[in-house]
Amino acid sequence: MDLPLPDFTRQLLKLFSIYDCHSELWWTDVAGQLTFFINCNDMFHWATADLEEITVENFHVLEESLEAAGYWGPELFCARVRAMRPQGAFYEKVIPKEVWPLFDACGPEREIDRAPFGNPVGQP
Repeated sequence: MDLPLPDFTRQLLKLFSIYDCHSELWWTDVAGQLTFFINCNDMFHWATADLEEITVENFHVLEESLEAAGYWGPELFCARVRAMRPQGAFYEKVIPKEVWPLFDACGPEREIDRAPFGNPVGQP
């Protein structure tokens, strides 16, 4: 059976196909309503599970982020939507240095946070 996909869903899946970053796309189906997310576990807070919802309103941010950062576009999307830089360990251990300036532009530098889930990298 060939069921038509809503335009938003079709555009979203096509975008992820073009940039080959499928592992970052998550979704849920509640009462027949599909909702899509970007997986941003450990990106903003140490040792935490986290998702950022993709909506019709912020879809253009996702497109622009993928165009700017390619494979790292999903993470850049999350940082841009939240207007927040990733935690320091995410910079040091995950993101390649060549895309750091894109993430730096998302928000102010994060202070070192001695709490276990904030931004603990670099603390004594």
